[in-house]
Amino acid sequence: MKGGDSRQDSVAAALREVSNDTEIVLVHDAVRPFVTPEQIARVLEEARRCAAAILGIPAMDTVKEVKRASLPEDVALITGTVPRERVVLAQTPQAFATKLLKEAFARAEADGVECLGRGGTRGAHGA
Repeated sequence: MKGGDSRQDSVAAALREVSNDTEIVLVHDAVRPFVTPEQIARVLEEARRCAAAILGIPAMDTVKEVKRASLPEDVALITGTVPRERVVLAQTPQAFATKLLKEAFARAEADGVECLGRGGTRGAHGA
């Protein structure tokens, strides 16, 4: 299957090939080859329970909150530190009830919304 110009286009093309009878769709980036079978199983289990789930790994870096308003584009004023316990790094696979993800993509297309990630597409439409 040919991919699209963006991740969103590629996933939308793949979704068109997924039967509506499919319970859960997993979306995975090939640039993350080291996902474990246990991580996949856990994401799938959570998606079955909650209709959507993404793999998240703990943040190891220090994350700063910044203010950019009224500053030059390349300048940011640090306003605080986000505690690592409140941050995870979104990974793949990301799993969704098929109906839920297809509806989110249909709404994104109808609304002209372009999101960088599948979690973003679902988040932009009610999750």
